[in-house]
Amino acid sequence: LKRSGVTDIVSLSAVGSLKEELPPGHFVVIDQFIDRSFAREKSFFDTGCVAHVGMADPLCPRIGDVLEGQCQELGLDVTRGGTYLVMEGPQFSTRAESNLYRSWGCSVVGMTNMPEAKLAREAEICYATVAMVTDYDCWHDDHDSVTVDAVVKV
Repeated sequence: LKRSGVTDIVSLSAVGSLKEELPPGHFVVIDQFIDRSFAREKSFFDTGCVAHVGMADPLCPRIGDVLEGQCQELGLDVTRGGTYLVMEGPQFSTRAESNLYRSWGCSVVGMTNMPEAKLAREAEICYATVAMVTDYDCWHDDHDSVTVDAVVKV
């Protein structure tokens, strides 16, 4: 993408909510990640080349501003800021995992965006994520646990 002249990347992700105030149908403009993926290539730098890339603020606030504004213009319920826990998948969380992620203060959980966000950072491409909440994962006693059918319906 970098060689093709790409300067900005927008990711749209379906996610499970880890917070009561983020119901299905809500959008979150993410500002942080916790990466729990483990079976993916995570860097463009391999043998013979070492580089360190800052990830303190992994997402581009300029694009985040645009995403938030567009969601508001469309009349969508949107929250600016949130931590996205990236899990490996393809399985959904166990109740224990879902509650652990909640105790960490995570806002949403999903299986995408990593290593993409890290690779974009390495390539010096501005990257931002808007996450669409499709379910409450499996922590919420008043809601069914996540299923593929439930995700697709939203």
